[in-house]
Amino acid sequence: MDKKIGLSGQVSNSGLRTIKNYDASEGTVYYGRALQKVISKEIGSELLKASDGKFLGISVRNEASSKENYSQGHSVPVMKMGSIYVEVEESVTPDDPVYARFDGKLQIQTITFDADFVASNKINGFSVSEVSFDTDHATTISALATALKNLSEISDCTASGRVLTITGSVKGLNVEISNIVVSGGASQAGSAVAETVKGIALAELGKFRKDSDGTTAVELTGVKFSENSVDGLVELDVNII
Repeated sequence: MDKKIGLSGQVSNSGLRTIKNYDASEGTVYYGRALQKVISKEIGSELLKASDGKFLGISVRNEASSKENYSQGHSVPVMKMGSIYVEVEESVTPDDPVYARFDGKLQIQTITFDADFVASNKINGFSVSEVSFDTDHATTISALATALKNLSEISDCTASGRVLTITGSVKGLNVEISNIVVSGGASQAGSAVAETVKGIALAELGKFRKDSDGTTAVELTGVKFSENSVDGLVELDVNII
């Protein structure tokens, strides 16, 4: 049976450890995250946000606080040697390499229609103004793509055949697209929505995983998963002295 483990940023044992204080000089610092040095400040720290950022260590939980983070300007204890619990985005084992997230992701979805649009079709739904059939299927689906792209929560929408590919406008904002309805005309295409890339917010920076997740996480040296993850947490051995 899996054992229950601690909280993110909690020191996991009483062994040797080295903890150094830095300042949260560039925004909120959450417990149990990978931090990088702020180049312009001697003891400045921030959540990891660059693949080539200077890795400082892991932010240690304040056991006396009910919060889950250090506010900007506060002192942050950073573990440079020892064992600490951290959040992982996926299941990991001691054999896995250690990566940390340095960038978020925009959500990407597709809408796939099961037939071409035909004369007199009207497409409604998801806050778009009604799109009416114009000339042929290609012209009509392009008009629908433009209508979607004009929404504030969408940064891009492209059409290819019967498929629309929709990219969100904010990292971590996961838009639920529904109620796309085709009416009128001799036939009405049905549609299916699929999420191909889940959005990941910048508030998730510094969390851990076992791969690069495309180009949004970087492999770290001087750290190792010491056990299998449990409930999204794992013990991390740190030695970056």
